[in-house]
Amino acid sequence: MADLSRRDLLTMASAGALMLSRVNRAVSSSVDLVSMPVGLELYPLNEELAKDPEGTLRKVAEIGFRRVELPSLYGAKPEQIKQMLVKAGLDCISAGTLSNPLAPGMRSLETHAEEIFAEFRELGVTYIVNLLPPLPASKRAGPVESAYDTLTVADWHEAAAFLNEMGRKARAHGLRLAHHNHHYEFSPLERTTGFEILIRATDPAFVEFELDCAFVAAMGFDPAAMLRRHAARIALLHLKDIEARKVAGKPLQMVALGQGIINWPPVFRAMRRSNIKQYYIELEPPFKKPVFDSLTDSYRYLVTGLKKV
Repeated sequence: MADLSRRDLLTMASAGALMLSRVNRAVSSSVDLVSMPVGLELYPLNEELAKDPEGTLRKVAEIGFRRVELPSLYGAKPEQIKQMLVKAGLDCISAGTLSNPLAPGMRSLETHAEEIFAEFRELGVTYIVNLLPPLPASKRAGPVESAYDTLTVADWHEAAAFLNEMGRKARAHGLRLAHHNHHYEFSPLERTTGFEILIRATDPAFVEFELDCAFVAAMGFDPAAMLRRHAARIALLHLKDIEARKVAGKPLQMVALGQGIINWPPVFRAMRRSNIKQYYIELEPPFKKPVFDSLTDSYRYLVTGLKKV
């Protein structure tokens, strides 16, 4: 993938100057990161949870995590999940869902919004996390990965309109909607990016964001700078590291925090002056080490690093 030129980056920075000034006024106090429960996105433990959900959650708590984010409800009833979390000494304020069905019969906000809202309310979460960009119906016939790489400016504006609609509906149910980015949102597109379009075209009253630091860095951007620039819009944060930037056609190699290319101390400092309500450690396959070893390494690195900033 081509990178944005220095001129393009300066243009984007200039265009965001007014928003940045508003962010600085909106974010006036320091976030107490040390007192915030250390969170874990459960996605890397999908296989373990399928085999032994209670035992897996117990191991998560033994590492030191006190809050988890669910990538889905795993086919379970909300009350079942709540009972397992309480038994393990964990809680949950955010859970994920898809904007569109990626396979026949798959539930999504497009097709089952009311059911999803009801389940999430029963689970007791605050945030519904939209896991992938809304995909136009005309681009769902082929492989999903290649479809997202073809999104146009018009497609991103259509995605923003969908998020606005779902955000309003979620708020009517006492929930908040946060969009989680992947690398697609940061591909250069007519002197902007899909992420910048979503930031500008979504209503701050109804749509927030869950910034994934690894995917930001994978496309050559600085996660700390991105968090500072859009502090007022970013409510949730995914912390994970990568060995190298994104190369077209190859999966990113995720590693434990502090073992990759991301410079974390500036990110931690930006987190203190942010608007985040929760941060989560995450990891994605392929794994270089046993997943629990990497999650333990990440936890220790994060707790130590937050105490230093």
